[in-house]
Amino acid sequence: MALNQRGAVVATDGGLPHQNTVQLGLKHLEDYIIHKRNIYKPKVAENDYQNYIMLGYYRNALNFVFFNEAMILCSLQSQGVQVAWKDGMPMNELFKRSVYLSEVLKREEVLKDRITLKTRDYFDSLITFMQ
Repeated sequence: MALNQRGAVVATDGGLPHQNTVQLGLKHLEDYIIHKRNIYKPKVAENDYQNYIMLGYYRNALNFVFFNEAMILCSLQSQGVQVAWKDGMPMNELFKRSVYLSEVLKREEVLKDRITLKTRDYFDSLITFMQ
């Protein structure tokens, strides 16, 4: 339901991997990940972060669906988790930080709508949707 609300196409032919595909992919990546209690994380040995680069090639097919919301949440948390929860952040400051982060990461995802200085209305509607 959350995917449909965001306009993502979810069907057997929607481009998302099936369970068998995910299982085969995890088998293929077993040298690069650690699996404990249904949590997967990259293996890192002696400050060697090459596994992060390898796993970057196998990114989640749903990143684009939550990309703008992630920009907003990262911007909110940029002042510290405790401060964000206790004091919040003025909306103009949140918009400014979200625009900056979106600009830094603009080549990571191809999006129909993106947070920019010219799309304040979109930002406001996204905040309303997130609430």
